[in-house]
Amino acid sequence: MAQYRWLTPDFATAEQLGPADMAELAEAGIRTVLCNRPEDEVPIELRAEALAEHARAAGLGFHKVEMPPFGLTGEVVAQEARLLAETPGPHLAYCTSGTRSALMWAFAMVGPMTPEAIAAALAEGGFGFAGIEDQLTAYARQKEAGTD
Repeated sequence: MAQYRWLTPDFATAEQLGPADMAELAEAGIRTVLCNRPEDEVPIELRAEALAEHARAAGLGFHKVEMPPFGLTGEVVAQEARLLAETPGPHLAYCTSGTRSALMWAFAMVGPMTPEAIAAALAEGGFGFAGIEDQLTAYARQKEAGTD
């Protein structure tokens, strides 16, 4: 089983998952899996389409929101935020190490949570990103101005 870290009672992040992890996640109470890993980083048997079949067989929802190699965009963050709001939780997002998924979650939560609360959740979950609260605050201002 892949190791995962809870950032909130409704959201955890994990390293790369495999087919056998899906049934274990369902047994642990996860209801929706989000893949944040680019397809060109993994072998065919670990690509989103293959894992989605195993997730659905285990009764899990499965969605792909790939972080572009050049970094987060407002569009990707909005897609992640929409899925977190519209799909049943608890949610688990995965990538290579869980770091990209934690960052995507952090920016997706700007609005529903304060930058301070997001930064605290990240730190408590083991993701102590220097300067993240300032970045989240700046993103909140961009969202308010409609320039995200």
